[in-house]
Order: sequence, then C-alpha cells, then structure tokens
Amino acid sequence: MLKLIITKHTFMRRLLYFLVLSFCIASCIPNKRLTYIQDKSFSTAYPKPIPTQRTLYRIQSNDVLSIRIQGVSQEITNTLNNSSSTAVNNSSDPGNMFLSGYSVDEAGNVTLSTIGNVMVKNLTVEEAQALIQKDVDEFYTNTTVVVKLVSFKVTVLGAVTKPGCYYIYNGQATLLDVLGLAGDLLPSGNRNTLKLIRQNSKGTEVILLDITKSDIIKSPYYYLAPNDVIYVESLKAHAVRNNLTPVVSILTVLSSTLLILSFLKIVKLN
Repeated sequence: MLKLIITKHTFMRRLLYFLVLSFCIASCIPNKRLTYIQDKSFSTAYPKPIPTQRTLYRIQSNDVLSIRIQGVSQEITNTLNNSSSTAVNNSSDPGNMFLSGYSVDEAGNVTLSTIGNVMVKNLTVEEAQALIQKDVDEFYTNTTVVVKLVSFKVTVLGAVTKPGCYYIYNGQATLLDVLGLAGDLLPSGNRNTLKLIRQNSKGTEVILLDITKSDIIKSPYYYLAPNDVIYVESLKAHAVRNNLTPVVSILTVLSSTLLILSFLKIVKLN
C-alpha cells in the first residue's frame, strides 16, 4: 500500500515537472523574432539607401485643418482669422483642435472669413495652402497662409506597451514612429504579421506587414495615413504559455493534495 502511494506521488511529481519544462520551453522567444529590419547589407561599410514609396495624403471630407492667415497689420490678420483659428493655433489639446479647426464639409469645402468657400478635397496640404493663398491674394496683398492637418489620428492595439489613439503632428509619420509612440511591441508581439487597417474611397484595406524585413521601408504602407489602425497579434508561444498556466496551477494543487493524502494514509497505517 505504501509503495503504491509513493508510486502515485512520484508519477504526479514527474508529470508536474514535465509540464513546467514545457511551459518554460513555450515561453522562450528566439531573439531573431524580436529584431526589426533584419538585413546583413546594413552592416556593410557603405550601405545602399533604401528607396521609399511615400504617398502624399490628400484631404478628405470631415478632415480638420488649421488655417492661419497673417496680414501686414494686426487688423487685417484679425479680419481674416476668426476666433476658432486663433484657438486651434494656441491649443495642443486634440479635442480643442477638432472643435476649433476648419472642418472640411461633405462637398469638400472649407469656409473662410471674407474669402468664403474654398474647395480643398483631394488636394495635398501643400496644394490647399497654395490655393487658399491665391484666393486671399485676390483681396489682400502681402499675406502669408499656413495650412496644417490637425486630424491625423492613428490607433495602435494588441501586444504593445501602451495601446491607444495617438495624434500625429508630423505629415511624414512612419509605422516605426507610431510603434515608438505606443512604447514598442511587447516581447510577445508578432513582428511578422502586423495588421494595418486603412479606410479609402473603395472601402477598408487590411494589410499584413512584416517589420523584421528590410522591405518594409519600401512598402507604400510604411508611411501612415490619418485614421489608420495598427493591430499587433501575440505570438503562438505566448498563447501556449497562457494556456499552460492554469493547467500547471491545477496540477500543482492536485500534486500537493495527493502528497497530503499520502502522508495522512502513512500516518494512519502506522
């Protein structure tokens, strides 16, 4: 009887050791899976520049623009800029910028004081600035127009340090820039299959991106667009580890229970 009890306990202990070892192996993530932009050519003395495919963003309906017109006198400046324009230029809060900026209506126009409606849809920010400058020059001389896009928002979800929404104050924000804002990927984040979700005139695109490859810099999706969503999946090893954790906990309890029962039976037999 004593031998049978000891055998059962030994079996449970070995099974527990096996599962703990499996847990440790499943938790290990090779360093190669954590490294960005893996390419041996970068280690050469004279690496070749990598061509990029930056696509200039074109203004769409519901975008919010900061438009500031500077005149030769403060009176002209005040006439050309309403209080909303002043507020958006003096605020760094995204909510205030959204409420105080110039919204592009469904037809693609922004409405400016004195000037009236200006069609900016499908123009780049630089083209919109040039067009507004041209319209203002018809009424006033020696003015300067500055246009900025203030509704550049991206969302990062999944296995990153700080998931959430981020406002970008840079017209050339890249995928790596935004991952940096989110505190980088967790070790469990899958760097081979990042999902980029982008809205366009035809619908919604879902693009898989591999940031361990140098080709990511050549991708037309390397530069982000307003309202992009980035989703980072967890590695399978991380999922296996999460699944094993409750199993190991249960077996630990069972093993401890069996040990206690075995001890009680030994005491009773004696």
